[in-house]
Amino acid sequence: MSRNGVDAGESAPYGAVSGDFAALYGGIVRAAIQVRDFPLAGKYIERMRRLDTELSEICDLYFQEASARPLNTATLTRLKVIEAKSSEVLYAKIHFSVQTGLPEAERNALAYRYQRVRKDPSPQVLYWAAEHVLRSNPNEARRLYKSALEQGYLPAWDALMRDNTWTESIGNLKDIADRLIPNAAYQYGKALLENKDGRKYAQGVTYLKIAAAMGSGEAVQYYADMLYAEAVRDYRGESQKPRCRIARSLFLYAEEHGLPVSHLPCKIGVLSCFLGDYRGAKQYLERDCELPEAKYCMGKLYYDGIVYARDLQRAYDYLSDARNRGYRQAISLLNAVNGDIRRQNAAAQSRQSSTSSVSRYSEKSDYSTKSESHDTGSSSCFITTATCVAVGKGRQCAELNAFRAFRDGVLLQSPEGSALVREYYRVAPEIVRRIDADPHSVEVYHILYRDYILPGYRLLQEGRGTAATELYYRGVQMLAARYEASVEPGRERDLHFLM
Repeated sequence: MSRNGVDAGESAPYGAVSGDFAALYGGIVRAAIQVRDFPLAGKYIERMRRLDTELSEICDLYFQEASARPLNTATLTRLKVIEAKSSEVLYAKIHFSVQTGLPEAERNALAYRYQRVRKDPSPQVLYWAAEHVLRSNPNEARRLYKSALEQGYLPAWDALMRDNTWTESIGNLKDIADRLIPNAAYQYGKALLENKDGRKYAQGVTYLKIAAAMGSGEAVQYYADMLYAEAVRDYRGESQKPRCRIARSLFLYAEEHGLPVSHLPCKIGVLSCFLGDYRGAKQYLERDCELPEAKYCMGKLYYDGIVYARDLQRAYDYLSDARNRGYRQAISLLNAVNGDIRRQNAAAQSRQSSTSSVSRYSEKSDYSTKSESHDTGSSSCFITTATCVAVGKGRQCAELNAFRAFRDGVLLQSPEGSALVREYYRVAPEIVRRIDADPHSVEVYHILYRDYILPGYRLLQEGRGTAATELYYRGVQMLAARYEASVEPGRERDLHFLM
């Protein structure tokens, strides 16, 4: 007899003969069913019947369960009321406790008896055994919970976490975390990070990564939010991009798996903006733009004019909101927007006064380098001047002076070049007027500067006048097509030499 009065080798439950063999055969049947070797299981069930042991009925229940057949209700009824005199019957009563309607308290008591008799109880049996002694013997309960957890039974982790005495020891957390239990790795990593010990930071991050890689939703959320907060607090371009990529990947994982992350679309949109994925930023920020850093990103999108038409007023509104809500990184961009708005207003007034003097330029005018109309300080280089002023470069910027020098030093040195200049000053004012009447004029000027003026200036600096000529010609073609500007026949391919 064992210390609980249950003999592991005692005869079968219903007083059948040859109990030792029945118990042995019962173990073989359960092992065969576990590996789904049904022919072997059936063979030993028949042997048990020939021994005239009713333990075969219990094995029939295992067989029926594994093959998805209805369980024999008569056997279940007898199993509920029979006294558990052997470990096989003890285990069967625990295993089929739901089907027999056995109360939880009685099941837990049987589980505790069983784990004392057998050396290989399942983790679920260990968990139920711990539940049985939780109040009467907390230390024993912790031991059983830990044993269940070491075999991968995660509900035991939740039970341990409810035990304040156990969780006070960081060593307990580490011990379980080192066994690659996801929630333990998450809790241990989090504890290291919250201790504010810089020496433990890398170790804490490592445990969080382990937990996230093993599917801990809490670890995914915590680690992603940690990286996000660091990026938002101190975004410094390239140096933060690896952190942003990891955080965005984790948030996308959370979105795919339905994890409850606050302002999830907003955070994905902000990180996409930081990474230069402006279309992705637009997609997510249009769903949620409540956080101050999201306001900053929307302001940036409207200011840059990449996925939205450039709109300085909307950029100003978003950036002002971000600044007022404490996002300090919005201040410098907001100042730039204010400056562009002032320059835009000044440029509009300047162009209005410039176009009123067009009548000074006629085919009879003197277009030599000594002419007043081509003084290097003149604003008569209409399209290039309007573009440079609109983007905030001013009337004396390096780009505009380079194009003026090209005009004066190359074009005006020949009769053909002078003729081209005259034709330019005939059509350019009308093109500028039509751009200014366009609701998207600011965006047009930025495209002109980005795609034609700045690259053309660089080519001129390199002495590549022919390449600069071809590039500028494409810009003039674009403007002529967009605004239906007419040029003198035969002059289309020559206008690209002009500013």
